[in-house]
Amino acid sequence: MICITGGTVHTGTGEVLKQGDILIDEGKIVAVGTGLKEKAEGFIDASGKVILPGFIDAMSELGMAIRRGEVRDNDEKSDPLTPHLKALYAYDGDCVSEQAPYTYGITALAAAPSNSNILGGQMAVFRTAGINPFKMLVKDEVGMKGSVTDQVKEAYGSRQVQPMTKMGIFSLLKEALRQAQAYDESQPETKRDEKAKALKKVLAKAMPLVIAANNAAELRGILRVCEDYDLKPILALGYDIHAEDVDLLDKTQGVILGNLSYGFNAYSQKADLEGLYALYKQGLPVAMATIGNNPNGKEGLIWTAARMMRACGNSEDVLNMLTLQAAKMLGCADRIGSIEAGKDADFVIWSDNPIETYAGRVEKVFMQGKVVYVQGGYQQ
Repeated sequence: MICITGGTVHTGTGEVLKQGDILIDEGKIVAVGTGLKEKAEGFIDASGKVILPGFIDAMSELGMAIRRGEVRDNDEKSDPLTPHLKALYAYDGDCVSEQAPYTYGITALAAAPSNSNILGGQMAVFRTAGINPFKMLVKDEVGMKGSVTDQVKEAYGSRQVQPMTKMGIFSLLKEALRQAQAYDESQPETKRDEKAKALKKVLAKAMPLVIAANNAAELRGILRVCEDYDLKPILALGYDIHAEDVDLLDKTQGVILGNLSYGFNAYSQKADLEGLYALYKQGLPVAMATIGNNPNGKEGLIWTAARMMRACGNSEDVLNMLTLQAAKMLGCADRIGSIEAGKDADFVIWSDNPIETYAGRVEKVFMQGKVVYVQGGYQQ
């Protein structure tokens, strides 16, 4: 067993341990507390440092959006309805490792189809260091990614095919859900339909619907459609959500706040972060992501967190959004998202708290108890 000792440990749950210890063994956290150094065979001195859970990018294109000509591997624009597709097969571990999001404290991400399709496919959570995506996989089928944004109209309307309008988008979404509800694979006369079969998991609440909306009209349209199927979606982007939208506490599973780093996005720059935070304090789960209708990258997550910090002034709540809230929404909080006994030893040693100061720098990154990065070099 190894003990990370002497640092200020922010667990992600709101608890802070000054001069805390983290005892790890075989990739797992055995205990978190004080006075644990004596139980270990070796130790790493983190005195004067800040230790945070690895950040989770709750909806990401990293490792999949590398352009090869005009093709991006998570952007299947041949059909607006592709719920049967899986981001699992688009994730390039070597590419992600080269981009090194862990140097920004991001140890896991939810690989997602783009916002171009009404139903783009199934998300999966991966670690951000490695080569083999199947060894990097934390959990598959964590969400059915959808979108009702202008990006859908841009993808298909430019080719003069449906959907060219918001009416077309919502009509196709409703019809896809209706067909999935009627689909019964047990009947001998039923023709196999992989799209309906995939959507059946959403209707059975085995997989959440994660659907992007830029404004209030799109958001309310999603809720109206989902109401007919007793579904509580996870709303992605969340730019037009306000304190008075208290009904979202009962109608959704949470909000994934989109990338706020692009200054020319009319939607994101109008985001009401104070209003969203007010709902968070009332119990609305909020996570953060790099994906959005704008250029994305590993820097975007830190920038979005900084914007939220400026709006709410509570670094522990922002850390919770970057870690445990994301893990809970994506169904993998049993493994990642906080520094707690029994979870995977995925955490980062910082020079200072990056949520509170730009002076914070990543010094050492652990994934499953192994050091994968030290400041200035790589140890994979």
